[in-house]
Amino acid sequence: MWHPKTILLALVLVAVSLRACTGSTTGLSGKPLVTDVSFNPTTHAYTSPLDHGRPLLLDVSGAAISMPCTAPTPPPTTKVTLVASETDGKKLLQQVNFPATASCGAPPVDGAIGVAGLGPSPLSFSSQVASLQKIPNKFALCLSRNPNSPGAAIFGGGPLFSPEVITTRLTRRPAEILDVTKIMSPEIPLRLPPHAGALHQVSARGIAVDGKPLAVTGGGQPIDIGFSTRNPYTELRDDVYRGVLDGIERALGPNAAGAKVPATAPFELCYDLKRLNVYVLPRVEFMLEGGQSWNIVDKADVHDMEHSGVQAVSSSGNNAACFPYVRMKQQPSEGMPAVVIGGFHMAHRVVVFDQDKQKLSFTPSFISDQPALGCGRSA
Repeated sequence: MWHPKTILLALVLVAVSLRACTGSTTGLSGKPLVTDVSFNPTTHAYTSPLDHGRPLLLDVSGAAISMPCTAPTPPPTTKVTLVASETDGKKLLQQVNFPATASCGAPPVDGAIGVAGLGPSPLSFSSQVASLQKIPNKFALCLSRNPNSPGAAIFGGGPLFSPEVITTRLTRRPAEILDVTKIMSPEIPLRLPPHAGALHQVSARGIAVDGKPLAVTGGGQPIDIGFSTRNPYTELRDDVYRGVLDGIERALGPNAAGAKVPATAPFELCYDLKRLNVYVLPRVEFMLEGGQSWNIVDKADVHDMEHSGVQAVSSSGNNAACFPYVRMKQQPSEGMPAVVIGGFHMAHRVVVFDQDKQKLSFTPSFISDQPALGCGRSA
């Protein structure tokens, strides 16, 4: 039987082998598409080489594809040709070029030449792929925090199998094929966004740290949770922020006080991991409607900071790390969630956004004594 993280690795290996895919056809044949997703540790941006190898910034809530236009008076939209690979969920089939409509806009400041929006809009990348391919408007993200090994984005649903043979980067061939959907959570309703470009959101019944509920009020505002690949870290409304950080300190106990180190912007709660002397960090649990929970829990491993649940910081010493939660800058308002889960806490798990059904599902976050095998791993 596979270790669960090995199952997640299989999705990434599909994307890793994109570079070995030869040949390209024009036109689509009704199959899901896959592209690799690279992580830039300097800008914290997630990009995909959708413009014939040139990166587009992935924006999970973006309303459209956006590309720079060179005309002196650019039109509102322009036609572009993008590229991805078809898949049957087990292997790559063929690379395809396909037409898309993009809005004219300035390139983002993250090293990408444009933006691939994945929000619930007819002009988003995911919606246009679904329309062209005649496939469900849903996509799966398997993000990696490893800049040397890509994650994956799969558009159009279909089976998500762990393949037997995909790439020579495998050091050991899997003994069986296992459907990744078997470890996905039950589907959770997505809230309809208040406007185009708004965050995908789900509702939460409460928040707990190590099983102890937090008292968060926010002036009667609901505990809604949004998702953003453009936010590097998880942003918390002020009352939630204070409750989560205080809960983490209580869970670590009074003996952890001696391991605290000075705060390093943008983080407040930082520790010397060797002096902290714990293996498992306090579990932050967002209790979603339907009885499911988005758990944030991982190891505090100074030798594997890429897959640890804390962010390494160089300015506080070699072994220092901070809990990657930041205070939300915007004031609470209608349609604004209490929590925005950023790329750091979306990585190393599979997250499926089904925009046809307005449902969300995801795999757990795992702890393992073995080397971490989340979404993306160096060869």
